[in-house]
Amino acid sequence: MQQITEHLFGRDTRLVSAGADIHAARLTERWNTAGGNPNGRAV
Repeated sequence: MQQITEHLFGRDTRLVSAGADIHAARLTERWNTAGGNPNGRAV
């Protein structure tokens, strides 16, 4: 049987429910820009 492993991108961009219509995410330094800031327009 083949083991399924989770990719870092999927783990680092996962949203979890934190209540009714509320979601939480964890930011990691793995996806920062060259300037050291989180990479993304919504952040």
